[in-house]
Amino acid sequence: MKISIVKADTLDVMYEAAGVCRNSANASKALEHSIKAGHDSILEHASVTFKISGISRATSHQLVRHRIASYAQQSQRHTKLEFASAQWFIRPPTIEQEEYEEHMREVILYYLRLLAAGVEPEDARYIIPNACKTELVMTINLRSLINLFEHRICSRTQWEFRDLAIEMYKSVKSFYPVVFKYHKFPNCFHCFEKCLNPVKGV
Repeated sequence: MKISIVKADTLDVMYEAAGVCRNSANASKALEHSIKAGHDSILEHASVTFKISGISRATSHQLVRHRIASYAQQSQRHTKLEFASAQWFIRPPTIEQEEYEEHMREVILYYLRLLAAGVEPEDARYIIPNACKTELVMTINLRSLINLFEHRICSRTQWEFRDLAIEMYKSVKSFYPVVFKYHKFPNCFHCFEKCLNPVKGV
């Protein structure tokens, strides 16, 4: 899994918005007061663009449920997947490695046989499992990103998505210290279900 930030809006746009909302010339103070008071609509004016690679299609399907965001994902329809080994797939730690890799090698060989027989990638992809690695670019505003962190940096979240959310948080928090001064994760205060094994703060 690899996370990088392609673009992150500066605090300037949020300073401007907070200054207008509070009719204040001290934009820095106005922004901090707004965030501290929970007036998070200010955060919708700033967006972050991530490049995410090496996650499974199973996790990317969960990620796009966070709908107030834009996504561009590697196509399995227009791209012939150049499989080199079972390393192209994400293996859950609960599944034994040797048997898993043997099965995935069979999938790779079948996929390559279909392509060699003239089957178009858009049809050959039907035999590829959700474990296949993918790559995508995601743009999301800060308010929606915080919502993602609140729901996904949690012990109830599927392990791969939780790891993804933690890495996204680690990569972005230094860009917005005033925002993440008041938003810490996991945020169990907003959780309606008791976590049996809470995630440590990140």
